Parts: sequence; structure tokens; C-alpha cells
Amino acid sequence: MIIKDLISCGKLTVARLRELQQLDETDSEEYTVLMRRKNALNVLQKYVTGGSWTRSSSREKYIALVTSGFDYKLTAEKFNTTRESLDVFASRQDKRLRERIGEALSLIADDETEDGLICFYASAGVLSERELDYNISALLPKGEKKDNLLVSDCAEEVKILRSVMATVVRKRLGFADSDKLAHLMFLLSTEDEAYSQQKQQLISELMGGGGAGV
Repeated sequence: MIIKDLISCGKLTVARLRELQQLDETDSEEYTVLMRRKNALNVLQKYVTGGSWTRSSSREKYIALVTSGFDYKLTAEKFNTTRESLDVFASRQDKRLRERIGEALSLIADDETEDGLICFYASAGVLSERELDYNISALLPKGEKKDNLLVSDCAEEVKILRSVMATVVRKRLGFADSDKLAHLMFLLSTEDEAYSQQKQQLISELMGGGGAGV
């Protein structure tokens, strides 16, 4: 089950982080990489426990099975169903969940964390809050003097900086159809299942248009 893979990866990551803490190696590159992995796994875990990958009632039953330590007998009794029915239910939910986080989890486990998150957001049809609510300076490197460089050597970088300036972004937004832009913002924020397909399509296009594996 994909949830077992997620739990296992999380436990291994936390265990190694604790080892590095005990060795006083929290400033090491490995520790930084593992922290990024841990944070990404938390994103997936939050989606499993509260995301719209299945109906809320089905998610409740699935999470109950997981938290019981996969005690099928106990969970079947709790939800007044049979072991056989619960087996079928768990298999279906696992398939549904694997479609949304399976490839992303593999990438994150291989420390391709950013690619894994991009894959997850596209496959799951959700968008990180950071994508539209962030401080641009947090994405830029800290200022550092480079005496061997001139502005003329950085033409492409100048273009990039110009493109993210607030004045330029506001100007570009001014050319957009406000009704269409408002509808897209509605799609990003709504949890209404009637718009789930449109929301999935929008997020997939925002993340690169390729869906899983973007």
C-alpha cells in the first residue's frame, strides 16, 4: 500500500535526522536534504489525512484503518462492514491515492524533492499556497559581491529580475480579463466537487501542463 511506503519513508527520514542531531551534524548538507524531504513528506501526509482525493467518509474509514495499525478486523467492526468488503475498499482507496502521490513519493524518497512536489501538485490537483503568496526575496540568493562580474555579463538574470518586479507583474495583470482571472482564482480556492475537473486542469497547466512527472 502506498500509505505504508509513505509512513516507512517518513520513519527512516526522521531516524536519520535524529542520528545527525546526535552527531552534531545539523549544519551538514545531508541534514539539509533530509529536512527538505521531511517537509515534503509532511505535505503528502497532510493531503492524505485532509485532502480531497476521496470522499470525506471514505477518507475517515481509510485513516481509521491506517491508525489502527492496519487491523482489518477492528476497523471492519468499527464501521459495521465485513473484512472482505474492507479489503476491496482499501484496495480501491490505495489505487486512488497511488495515482495522486505515488510518483511524487518516489521522487521525494530519491531526494528529488522539488520535482516530487511539482509532480504531486499537478497529479493531486492542489496548489501550494506559496505559489501565489510568497516573498520574492526569499527565492533569490543573498547578495554577494562578485568582482569578476559586470552587469553586462548578467543580461538573462536582469530579465528575470525585471519579470518579477511588482510594477511589472501589476502591469501584466492589468492586461488580463478581470472576470476570467477572478474565475481562475475561484477555482484555486474552491473545494466544490462540481469544479474539481476544472481545478485539476488549471493546476496541471500552471505546473507545466504535463500532469504527473512534470
